[in-house]
Amino acid sequence: MKMETATNNGEAATPAASLTTLSLNTAKLPNLGGLALTLGQLPGPQPTFIFLQEVTVTGERLTAAARRLGYLVHSSPSPPDSNRKLVTFYKSITPPIFADPVPGFLQQITLPSVTILHLHAPSGLSYAQKQARENLFATNVSALLSSLPSPPILVGDFNCVLLPPDTQANFPAKRSPQLAQLVEVYRLTDAFPHLHALPSFTFHRRSSASSRLDRAYLPPALVPALLSVAHVPSLSDHHALYLSLSLALTAVQPTPPPISYWKLNTALLQEDDFMPAFTAMWTRLAAARVPGTCPALWWEETAKPACRSFCIAFSRMVAHRRRETAAFLLSALNIALQDGDWPSVTALRARLADFAAYRLAGRGVRSRVRR
Repeated sequence: MKMETATNNGEAATPAASLTTLSLNTAKLPNLGGLALTLGQLPGPQPTFIFLQEVTVTGERLTAAARRLGYLVHSSPSPPDSNRKLVTFYKSITPPIFADPVPGFLQQITLPSVTILHLHAPSGLSYAQKQARENLFATNVSALLSSLPSPPILVGDFNCVLLPPDTQANFPAKRSPQLAQLVEVYRLTDAFPHLHALPSFTFHRRSSASSRLDRAYLPPALVPALLSVAHVPSLSDHHALYLSLSLALTAVQPTPPPISYWKLNTALLQEDDFMPAFTAMWTRLAAARVPGTCPALWWEETAKPACRSFCIAFSRMVAHRRRETAAFLLSALNIALQDGDWPSVTALRARLADFAAYRLAGRGVRSRVRR
């Protein structure tokens, strides 16, 4: 799949000791905008942190969504006038310290080696909306930057631009003077154009000018550590921003998964080739049964393990096939967005939403065995 990606040192491999992040505005979509599909198309290791904006999934559903993907979760409170939240999924590393200075708009993640500010700036171009956005940068973000011993990483949806190539139209109205001042004063580096030519947009919506709203800014000390950065298509009207840094993190020994029983993902029965393949397997199995064998004993010792092995193998085959199809559809979606082909965008997003729902069901009750 064609994605905007590059490395800072020309090497394809990413060291094991690295900080990888993914930032995505989920656009209030259910199931977090098919996040699992996006994670399946990354150009490098799975992210240590996933920063999500405009999340409306709450409570146990949110915890379960993180758990299915192998993450812990921290959710900010919702702002007073909205049900959207900033959410961070994170791996089992040295436990980060979370703070939510401005619920729904600004989140602080403190690690031993770096601090990260996760942002979702207010959107819109009305006077009040622009003032709210500028106030976030001039007051809240500025206060945090001045209070920290060293500049942090800034990542998220900024809902504004600083460079003319970052929007198709109306650059003066979309530029943020306050953010530009912070970038200059603290000598922050915009990660994506550090490795790529512009334009390359992350926000695409019918009847709106495409723009690069999703960005990551690095402090001077971390610019040499930048390994790669990419824009990855998603089901949202935003592309995800993937970032990899050569920055060592202290891992925590993961808790071994509990022993659990195997359960059939009944969605397999909807696959056209499941029953023919299962029938052929069962026919061979039944033909090999020794006459006079106790039916119950034969089922427990021979037939049931064979059925389980067949279903697990078939699940893996279906998963591989669907990953390949999803990669193709995401690539086609990326091209359609770049071309402004909105009928194709709508059709492709609908197909990908079906894939996301199927994958969600499979993660919930997939064929599996824990040893």
